[in-house]
Order: sequence, then C-alpha cells, then structure tokens
Amino acid sequence: ATVTELQIRKWFTDIQAYIVQEEGAGDILINPERVFNFDESQFLLAKKKGTVLGPVNYKSFLEVSKENDKEGLTVLMGYSADGSLAPPMIVYAYKQNIPYDIIEAVGSVDPSWALGKSESGWMTTLTFFDYISQVFNPWLMEQQVQKPVLVFADGHKSHLSPETCDFCASNGIFLVALHPNSTHMLQPLDVSVFKSLKGLW
Repeated sequence: ATVTELQIRKWFTDIQAYIVQEEGAGDILINPERVFNFDESQFLLAKKKGTVLGPVNYKSFLEVSKENDKEGLTVLMGYSADGSLAPPMIVYAYKQNIPYDIIEAVGSVDPSWALGKSESGWMTTLTFFDYISQVFNPWLMEQQVQKPVLVFADGHKSHLSPETCDFCASNGIFLVALHPNSTHMLQPLDVSVFKSLKGLW
C-alpha cells in the first residue's frame, strides 16, 4: 500500500539508465529473448479441504488427516519476455541426497528440468546459486541467447547472495531485484502464471 506510481516509474527509469548508460547494453531492452523474469512458488501436495454438509448449528467440522497439510514442492520458473521457458527447478525438502524413489517418481518430468534440495524445501542462497550457475547459464549458452541478459527476480535474500551476484556479473547476467513491496503488481509470474496454474492445481 505504500508503493506509489511515481516510485515505480522512477525504478523503471533507473534500471533503464543503468542498462543503457552504465553498462552500454541498451539493445537488451529491444530484444525480448534477453529479458527474463524468475519467481518460485510452493505447490501443496495434500488436497485442500472441501465443503461438507452438516447440521445447521455446527460452526466447524474437524477432520483427522494422515497427510501433512503443509507438505509441498517449491518450483522455480523463469520466462523470457518472448515467452521462452528456461528450465524450471523443483526444490525438495531433503538434507542429504534426494531418495531414488523420488527421482524415479518424477521420471516423467522433462529431463531438462533441474532438481534441487534444501532442508526446508524452500529456495536458499545455495540452491539459487546452483540453479543460476549450473542450469540457467549453460542453458543460455546452449540456446545461443546473446549476452548480456537481464533477469528480474524479487529481492528475497536467496536471490541476492554475493556469490550469485559475482557469478552473474562475470557471466553477462544482469540480476535486478524488483522494486520492494511491489511484486503483487510487477511480478509477471506471480500475477499471471502462478495464479492460473495454482487454480488448476
């Protein structure tokens, strides 16, 4: 609620000035295949509770569930402005190696997708660094996407570690945090893709 239109417009102007004047890479802004948006979201594995019929005077109904209602998978996705999908990453909640039966269970997933892990199952600085350095950057080279590229992500600490920023700077990836407290307006994956996808899920 505290974000103003003026702040957002200034943010866009500042990003453009940085890309054009300081980096001399204004051609990125007219090449949609070189502009990316990254975001992650959790997909719950347990079904949401539905509606039940019962006596009028009951205010609530309790259900004993054998499933962990909070169990889910974090999925990192990245799209370019021309609609190309970078290889997604599924993050599992494991401290050690991902068990073979889990890997086998996702065997039907496109082999270009990445598998990551973290203790919580959420994105971490290490998981994001691994994705950028071992999945996204090789994919850019394989797809022959001209560098430098511009990557927008939210300002979560997992995205902006010194290691990730150094790697990006050395490999022609401009990693830019979206304006704070504005991802509900400026994050295309959140607003358009994940909302629809989660509705279907």
